Amino acid sequence: MRLEHAKDLHALFELFLEEFLLHGNSILTNDKDILSEQTLKSCFNCYVDNFKTGNERFDDKITDQFKNADLPTKLVFAHAEWLWALAVDDKTQWRKKEFTKRTTGITSESLLKDVYPVGFGSAGQWHNQNKYWEIRFNLLLIQFIRSKIDKNEISTKEQIIDWVEKICLYQKYEQEFENFELPEDFKDALPTRKLAACNILTYVAKPDHYERIASDAHKWQILNSFFGLLSKEEKEDETKNTDEKIELIRKRLSELTQEPEFDFYDDEYQQIWNYSLTQEGFSEVQGLQYKKAIILYGPPGTSKTHTAKRLAYALIANAYLSKRENVEKYLKGEEDFTEGRIHRLQLHANYTYEDFVAGMQLNNHAIIPTKGKLFSICEAAEKIKFQICLMF
Repeated sequence: MRLEHAKDLHALFELFLEEFLLHGNSILTNDKDILSEQTLKSCFNCYVDNFKTGNERFDDKITDQFKNADLPTKLVFAHAEWLWALAVDDKTQWRKKEFTKRTTGITSESLLKDVYPVGFGSAGQWHNQNKYWEIRFNLLLIQFIRSKIDKNEISTKEQIIDWVEKICLYQKYEQEFENFELPEDFKDALPTRKLAACNILTYVAKPDHYERIASDAHKWQILNSFFGLLSKEEKEDETKNTDEKIELIRKRLSELTQEPEFDFYDDEYQQIWNYSLTQEGFSEVQGLQYKKAIILYGPPGTSKTHTAKRLAYALIANAYLSKRENVEKYLKGEEDFTEGRIHRLQLHANYTYEDFVAGMQLNNHAIIPTKGKLFSICEAAEKIKFQICLMF
């Protein structure tokens, strides 16, 4: 979905494809004919072959590695780094310019205006911590597409966009496509880890088909939370990747709400799926769904209760929204699906096993077997035949 405030983002990406990749000219300065097989080879020599290990700052490493390179080589690397920072707003426009100045040594006056956009949102910590590999992927992408251009196998911006999409999908899913064959040496050179770049570049290239989401974990959460909107055949279709299924979910939600331009980060949608405290990897809801119980631990004031409430809501929402008709009810605000389905129990020193599970209790001068709190909750769950969450 195209964002109104990020129109410049897509325009600049197309300028990058047209002017830099197709014609080899800088879009950051007035320099011409900087992109070539030789400058790319020099970039890989400085950045990959002679990359400095150790605890130095990334900026210091880059300055040292490119200190003997010529300006065209430095500018080519600056474009790869520009592409890394292009779409994110957790890097200020000033900071993005500083990256270029640090690598090339040129002054602010030599930079072209309006080529450093604000961005569409934060890409998260992974995007920053994984910076070396993200930029390395960008360089491989640039090198591959430029080689296709030099061989006259690519001649238009539209062809480049298709190749960018297919390369990102291969990196993400190892998905291959007819007429977009990737050579084995290129595949071998690709990073063997998740990259935010794959989500970012597919979005800036084709915003009508991909979401403005950099995190794989967020995409998984959206798919998991709205899975009920897919048909049985769509759910079981292994030929469709996560992004394609999310595109189907967007279509279904648009039909239900009559709002085709909604964003998954809008509050009414985000509170359904954005339940995890983590950016990547194993989420709390996954833990609950797999093990049926989790323990949150920590000193007072570390949001354990708040997190438990969020997770209870998310788990119930996940079960409730598995039915298409319930999604429509939720979006219209017709029902509070958590009512009577979240139970909070505080255990203390005097709370016994008999109070919680079952035991013999004195009642009207007689000792009789009595069900505890757990039994009453289980009976409530059986009565409504729906997900119930119990918090201690």
